[in-house]
Amino acid sequence: MSKQNIYRIIGVFFIFQLFIVIYTLSLPKEYLSSATLLAPESESPGVVLNTPYGQLQNPELSQNALSSEAIIALLESRRLAKKVINRFKLFSIYNTQNEEIALKKYYSHLQASLDPEKGIIKVSFISTKPTLSRDIVLYMLNQLDTLNQTLKLTSRKPLAKIIDLPDLPKRKYKPHLSHNIIIGTFAYFSIVILLFALWDVLEGLKIE
Repeated sequence: MSKQNIYRIIGVFFIFQLFIVIYTLSLPKEYLSSATLLAPESESPGVVLNTPYGQLQNPELSQNALSSEAIIALLESRRLAKKVINRFKLFSIYNTQNEEIALKKYYSHLQASLDPEKGIIKVSFISTKPTLSRDIVLYMLNQLDTLNQTLKLTSRKPLAKIIDLPDLPKRKYKPHLSHNIIIGTFAYFSIVILLFALWDVLEGLKIE
């Protein structure tokens, strides 16, 4: 490889990286707020959460307790999603009046999961406004008992014990500049190697 080609590769690389920096900085900042709930299975002494459905398999648990999976199902339900979208006017934020599109964007920003080892349920929401992320998670927590009352699932109150209330995020969740630079670097040199390999193949065909 000639020095001229090396200089070209390096020059294009820096231009490419500059483009990644400009593009990343132009993206809207997104913030994540999270709350932590105590998994119902954790409330019985000696219970090992080796499965999301542990409550159904352990007679020690209260008959009024819902499984963690049931609580997550409520948090991820379309019924609650529609309430959140209307309450916080997400149609205008998502720039659409189509309910299905709004729901799709809503679910792409929602995270709800169970950590069996720690015995906790975590629910998070991502938005471009820190206060909106926090307020949506807080609203979802407040709606759990309302949904329980409407659906008549259990007489238990509150439905889930809150360990940590949603925080007001101070640092952005994404975009990650360093992450994009690393991916961009890998992609750039992968393309360069591929082009050189293809060039060698073509040169070999010409010789033959």
